[in-house]
Amino acid sequence: MIQLTTNIMILSLKTQKAVLALFVTAFLFGCQETKDELITPESSLPEAKYSTEDAGYNLAQSLAVALQSSEIRHFVKNKIDERFDGDDNFLFALEKDQPLGGDNARSLTFSQALFGASEANSRTLQHLQDDPLLQIALRKAPGVTKDWNPDNEHPIVVYLPYGAKADLISSLPAFDQEGNYFAFDVATFPTEPILVISHNERVKPVPRSMIDKLRARRQNGLLAPDDGCIMEAEPILVTDEDYYYTTSDLNCGGGGGYVPGGLNGGTGTQSDCDRDDTELYDHISRIKFVNMEELDDAEDYLQGAPEVYFFVFTGSSQGHLQSFQKFISKVDRSEWKDCPLFSGCYTEWHYPDLEVMQWDKSLYGETIKYQWFEQDLGDPVKFSTTYNTKLDDGSTVTLSFEVTISDKDFNLGHSIVNFCEDATATQYKVYETGKLFYALELR
Repeated sequence: MIQLTTNIMILSLKTQKAVLALFVTAFLFGCQETKDELITPESSLPEAKYSTEDAGYNLAQSLAVALQSSEIRHFVKNKIDERFDGDDNFLFALEKDQPLGGDNARSLTFSQALFGASEANSRTLQHLQDDPLLQIALRKAPGVTKDWNPDNEHPIVVYLPYGAKADLISSLPAFDQEGNYFAFDVATFPTEPILVISHNERVKPVPRSMIDKLRARRQNGLLAPDDGCIMEAEPILVTDEDYYYTTSDLNCGGGGGYVPGGLNGGTGTQSDCDRDDTELYDHISRIKFVNMEELDDAEDYLQGAPEVYFFVFTGSSQGHLQSFQKFISKVDRSEWKDCPLFSGCYTEWHYPDLEVMQWDKSLYGETIKYQWFEQDLGDPVKFSTTYNTKLDDGSTVTLSFEVTISDKDFNLGHSIVNFCEDATATQYKVYETGKLFYALELR
């Protein structure tokens, strides 16, 4: 049995966000000197709300014990490395029946290796079946660059309950290499990779009844363009009630914003407007968080990479063109930041090269509004916003919009974009929302 102790540096969350020291050898346990004073973690924050009957709690405990097996460690690491949704994670529901020995039919399945076949454990499996979005994720604290070596490393397993945010709680349930419970202090950054049981935010259920309706519409030639995304995509998981798709499949990699037939000849009155008389599209060419504090506030390391999306609100009089939603493709958290040797982490540009729209001023107006969010699991709520724009006839209107988001989504701010601002490939325009920067360019 392999048993390793996870080294923990007890640094305050505030100081960790300001200066993140990178430890590269076993004898370097002192953090670098900074101008910030170390403080003790907030003690007034509550513990995460959970039950020992939670499917995720039992999965975390069983996995911690099962990882004593090198075969299971390698199985888990291999599934994580497949990055089925772009993140270092996999859904338990998708892999539970996979044999550990690959094509060897007599090999134990992943589920059997974790829970056996007793009656008590079968009830746990039923709870897991009722919670198909539970995932096993590999997480590394800021400044940790080493990967998990399943040959000889046995990480701790932390349970992150549904809806929990690390900046609002003091501790999470966790299990050591023997399966023993301990309280994981979220203000304490581990120096080794850890495994986190949480709920996937990039996979969404679509009711079977909706799929049946869309199939009927397609047969009758009534399928809307956006609905075609679902019809062309393969569900990654099917249950009695729902089909499950990744958000990129549901939104065709972004969705919306296309005007059939292209621009209507260009209607701008200023000849030096980049967007006048062109068939080019606006692209999000680069994006980054203003600083590490904003990145960590939007999505802490326990929850992995940020899931960033935005709405474009326009001055169109046509309902289907008044607003549309786009998603930034999910990438590893390291793509959003850099942590040089012996210095603090800082945010860096991510280059999604995301096509947004063709901007016809006669359709959309003189200005549009970009409203940004970081996506988290939660209950649907309405988000309302307004802005002023000039229409093609010169009149100014105040527009109101209401869209559906999650009550856990993190508001990343907004900016107003003007039609005649530079946006060429050689002179892109950078906008700031207060929490992130993004650049628009025409191509």
